[in-house]
Amino acid sequence: MKYLVRIVLLMISLTLIGINSSIAQQFYRIKADVSIKEKLANGSSRLSVGTAYFDKLYGKIVYKFTFPKVETIIVQDTTVFSLDAKNKLTDARKALILPEFTIFHLALTNRLSDYGMKGENTYELYKIDKVEKKEGKVITTWIPNDPSLNKYLGSLVMSNNNKRLEAIAIYGPDNKLLSQQFFRKYVNVKGVEFPSQVTQLTYTIKESGGGDNIQQTTYSNIQVDQASENDIYRHPVPLSQLPALLKKQAAAGPK
Repeated sequence: MKYLVRIVLLMISLTLIGINSSIAQQFYRIKADVSIKEKLANGSSRLSVGTAYFDKLYGKIVYKFTFPKVETIIVQDTTVFSLDAKNKLTDARKALILPEFTIFHLALTNRLSDYGMKGENTYELYKIDKVEKKEGKVITTWIPNDPSLNKYLGSLVMSNNNKRLEAIAIYGPDNKLLSQQFFRKYVNVKGVEFPSQVTQLTYTIKESGGGDNIQQTTYSNIQVDQASENDIYRHPVPLSQLPALLKKQAAAGPK
């Protein structure tokens, strides 16, 4: 009987250790200095420098830029808000990607290796078509889950090296390459795997005089689960200013 009790207590202890370990891995916050270099299709270039803050509990990304001007960019829900140095709302536009599918959220939730494609929402849109191994790399091709989506969506091709996402290519329904992303120089911070260099190439229609846009983002001084600067992570959007801004944007017309 005493032996049985010891076994039960040992099992409970191991279970609690497992629970504590699991809780410890539930990261929720990340901060990093960020430098964004862009070369646009029109031949111009620009550089932005600042700090990025992401808290998955609030579901928003806050960029505090110091160059080329002091500006705060907040990505919240499906909107990108721009605020000037005096916290005045200067712009509001649709976000190209939801916060939960950004590199910050995917890294914190350990889903960057497949770019979150195995989540419930994306599984409704895409399915794995084939998996190949080439020169030590795993190449996975995703295609629309429903054939009726083929006129809207193309395939996605991912390259993984040593279980790390190395590159992703996005194709249109006509099988033309739309964009590529490359993830390099991974660092491990408290168990969170994060690429400190991300390069994105976006291809435009060259027949109409377009070109390629290149954006390289470098992250440094990465911190995970930082306890301070709560006011920045929770940075509010001055929504009371939104009606006046929307009226101004409507009067100016499409850009």
